[in-house]
Amino acid sequence: MYEQGIITEQEMNEAKAVDYTPIEHKEEEREEKYSVFVDYAIEEAMRVTGMTEEELSIGGYHIYTTVNPQAQQAVEKAFADDDNFEKSPDDLKVQGAMVIMDHRNGEIQGMAGARDYAKKG
Repeated sequence: MYEQGIITEQEMNEAKAVDYTPIEHKEEEREEKYSVFVDYAIEEAMRVTGMTEEELSIGGYHIYTTVNPQAQQAVEKAFADDDNFEKSPDDLKVQGAMVIMDHRNGEIQGMAGARDYAKKG
């Protein structure tokens, strides 16, 4: 700023003398909505465009999907309910997958890939 004439040399020296201590922020775990659907959409975009995930995320692109929030929430609710799955003989959860699709046009409305889905897992 001094070199550009915005502040004086005295102001520059005063700013340099200040001891700046960054504020520590707790890393909050953010629950990402529709992780399975988002991962699927990104994988499909990578397949179709030939770009990497990084190129898609920093390239300013918009990815439009057919996710229906009510359908996706219904899928997630169904997968969260243990009563919807048979009991496992061991301590592992019985797994499954579900896709809700509009049969008129093939649009995927909601999906689940596992009961304990891990992003990019």
